[in-house]
Amino acid sequence: MEIQRTTCPSCGATLVIPDDVSGVTCDYCGSILAVTRSGAGVTLEMVRQVTESVAASGESTRSAIQDASQITQAELRRLQWTQELTATQLQLTNIRGEIRALEREKKLTPRARHQLQELRRQAARLETRVAELQHRLEPDRKPAPAAERKPARGSWGCAGILAGLGLLMLLGSLGAETSEDSVAIAQVALATIVMASLWPLFVKAGRPGWAAVVPFYNLMVWAEITGRSWWWAFLVFVPAVNLIVLLLLTVDLARSFGKGLGFAAGMVFLPFLFFPILAFSSAEYQGPAVG
Repeated sequence: MEIQRTTCPSCGATLVIPDDVSGVTCDYCGSILAVTRSGAGVTLEMVRQVTESVAASGESTRSAIQDASQITQAELRRLQWTQELTATQLQLTNIRGEIRALEREKKLTPRARHQLQELRRQAARLETRVAELQHRLEPDRKPAPAAERKPARGSWGCAGILAGLGLLMLLGSLGAETSEDSVAIAQVALATIVMASLWPLFVKAGRPGWAAVVPFYNLMVWAEITGRSWWWAFLVFVPAVNLIVLLLLTVDLARSFGKGLGFAAGMVFLPFLFFPILAFSSAEYQGPAVG
């Protein structure tokens, strides 16, 4: 048996290496050494260090693969959200166009009014989804102000001031010196409250709010948004007929905003209360009631 002598790479002790072994253990430091033969010489390498190096290399590789996988998944999710956002915004634009087209119609059939309601519900759902996707893509992005999401509603500050003024005048009529003065002040107050209420109702129906405070023209717009012809405004000035015309226009106005006969009766008998409720509540324009 051929024996070779060498030193331990860990502690420097002399080791005896027989020619028929592939590994030895140092008696001094306990290191496990692998024997590599090259020609007449041998080379000792610490097996424990090699194993640890391989293990460390494997762990580093696995970690790199996991990191790359997570990055890839995140990019895929972001790409999916971006594509969905684009498709949702396009769908929302198309639905808004259909809503505007229906709102421009002077007379809507019951089927068209139902379609308009459904389109508005779809638009609301799509707006919510767009906001969710934008928040996922840009978590730090601030939501759009309410005025940007619903520009058609506009500012009703003038209408609110007019309505408040009308209510004050109505209360003031109770303290008038004569009954004639009381009736006159009450009539002016009611007219002011009704005009103030028509302002946001016109805006909801896609008409200019200022039309509510323009005499005669406000009656024309009122008739048109309910589905009546504009010349109904002239009938308001016909004695005896005007009461019937105003009654019908009031009922049609309530129905055009999704209200029933009970609410319409409240608008007829308590206009100072029910007109503002309809105007400043969440009631939406459903299209002309008269088809």
